[in-house]
Amino acid sequence: MPEDLKIDPGRVRGLVAGLKQAGTAIGAIKTDTSSPAVVAGLASSKVGAACSNAGQLAATAVKDLGVRYGSLAAGSVSALEQIEGTDATSRDRLTDIKKRL
Repeated sequence: MPEDLKIDPGRVRGLVAGLKQAGTAIGAIKTDTSSPAVVAGLASSKVGAACSNAGQLAATAVKDLGVRYGSLAAGSVSALEQIEGTDATSRDRLTDIKKRL
């Protein structure tokens, strides 16, 4: 028989706050601050083009990671709200059944 799943809403909300902070911190990372200078110095070279592409790819990856943290936080909040709603509905039904007994 499976064990009961116990959720501590306060801990989940703390996790969500941490995820939001991490997403914000990750989103603030500047990845391509020096690539424009490198590209300007090596304007027509393959190295300059590679630096430009790498800076753009890194910026996209960091932005995507920040968005994923935000999505995880939102999903956690949604799941917690569903669990709390189901608990309240079950509690109300059980209370009603108890009154009728």
